[in-house]
Amino acid sequence: AALGTAELYERALACSHNAVFITNARVANQPIVYINDAFNRLSGLPAHRVLGRGMNVLRNNNPGDAASRELTRAIVEKRHANVTLHHHRTDGKPLVTEVSLSPILSAQGTVTHFVGIVSDVTAREQAKLAIAERTARLDAIFDLSPDGFVLFAANNQMLYANPSFAGMTGLDVTRQNVPMSLTQFEAAMTGLAHPDQAQGNSFSVFGSEAASHFNWHIARPQHRILQVQCRRNISGRHETIMYFRDVTHEQEVDRMKSEFLASAAHELRTPMVSIFG
Repeated sequence: AALGTAELYERALACSHNAVFITNARVANQPIVYINDAFNRLSGLPAHRVLGRGMNVLRNNNPGDAASRELTRAIVEKRHANVTLHHHRTDGKPLVTEVSLSPILSAQGTVTHFVGIVSDVTAREQAKLAIAERTARLDAIFDLSPDGFVLFAANNQMLYANPSFAGMTGLDVTRQNVPMSLTQFEAAMTGLAHPDQAQGNSFSVFGSEAASHFNWHIARPQHRILQVQCRRNISGRHETIMYFRDVTHEQEVDRMKSEFLASAAHELRTPMVSIFG
């Protein structure tokens, strides 16, 4: 025999991968009158512990958080709501669900029921939290690093410059109302060039995936020699990454060592000639 429309709808809900529940809006405490199999699997609760109870079963009897209050307001105001609830499974493991609640109207326009669709977004929320924690750690590392880091997006607009870079160059790139472009950045770095820098040489980032590596002498805010490494990630997200290391002291030590060796060789040459004679 052909299935009736109501039975067909009920079977479709029963087969849904999303957890579905229906409440009776005519009763004050909004008792749940229907749940599908997916709701049982998601909540870990048998039907007899859910049917007839209010929506506190979704909130772990914790109606005080902001999401639960928004759900309550939506029921009172008879409107749609979409909230994220944090609770626990029956085995104690954390569970994060996204609940989409919609009113059902009668032919006369009164709300008779609410239909809720519940999705398990625990993995998504945990991934977001892990990414946020990792980002916070990386931000702390870059902020505390004595070396400079600068990042440009695929559209050649600056995304990030750490405090050490600003300290090295004196460029205030963090207070720009409009992000500095790569062209503006190269012009600014060229403007900082020390007279020791080769005449006519301009600061530029090579558009290849192979990292370019060069030294850049700047005059402001003081004479520094910066070791620069640049990489344009063409095959990935087309970002430009720059690394700056202040090697002024190292270069000075190398110069002093070379001068000492030259002086020592010169001073030793005369007595050595006499000795050989």
